[in-house]
Amino acid sequence: MQLSLPTFTPDQLAPGRFVHRRQLREVLITEARQLDDDYFALGAQWPREHPFYSTHERRADSALVAETIRQVTILLAHTMYGVPLDAAFLMPSLSAKTIAAPAPWSEDEIMVQAQVVASGRTQEGPTSMRVSVRIEGGGQILGEGIGHARIVAPEAYARLRRNRPKRPIAVHARALQSRGHLLQWGRADRPVVVVDETDPVFFDHPLDHVPGMLLLEAVREGVRNLMRPHEVDLTSFDLVFARVVEFEPEITLEVDRCRQGNFAVALRQDGMTCVHGFAGAEG
Repeated sequence: MQLSLPTFTPDQLAPGRFVHRRQLREVLITEARQLDDDYFALGAQWPREHPFYSTHERRADSALVAETIRQVTILLAHTMYGVPLDAAFLMPSLSAKTIAAPAPWSEDEIMVQAQVVASGRTQEGPTSMRVSVRIEGGGQILGEGIGHARIVAPEAYARLRRNRPKRPIAVHARALQSRGHLLQWGRADRPVVVVDETDPVFFDHPLDHVPGMLLLEAVREGVRNLMRPHEVDLTSFDLVFARVVEFEPEITLEVDRCRQGNFAVALRQDGMTCVHGFAGAEG
């Protein structure tokens, strides 16, 4: 569907509460406008320098694309579909691919197009949203993906989680530094995921579970360990978040090479598969 896209000015970022971020430096979206029924355009401003995100040969960082999809989904739910700010979001699945651009692009001129399929409509908005996203920079497609959100009212979420309390932000959270290691390789084939609650990117607001972006980063690190060089990035991923991942017991990762550049991945906890899917990388 061809729609006329508006021009955005990246002067002001969206309020952090609309993308479930407290630190302004982690907010990526500037504004959103409706183009047609369930079609939207959004402006975004990606960080020019960030210890966690980086670009590779004119290819957008896969974790940055994933976080953009996450923020777009949450922002549209709150601002365009009437979902209250105290609603809980669970993401049953997330998929994306990055595309190497033929020409340079600027991080502060990112345009996002989104199409929403919302279901389970209630007085407090939908209970499910499937958001298809295309990300462009300099008129070039940088990435595409789909985020699926399950939206739960606070009372229902408390019952679902058996009133499990949220862990507060670490008082002395460490400064944002270079990307560290999330995996401990004590076991050659099943590394353990390290959950550092002082990490200011993954834990900038209270949570009662391990965030999906941390789990995606663990998958990325596990794939990198099998690639040469280790600095390669994911070019695609398709993950199913089958269960909420708790802070304990330990989380283990399995990565199996299917064919050149493609891997089957799984995160397990207490004998159960919590996250599974596939990831692609080039190296």
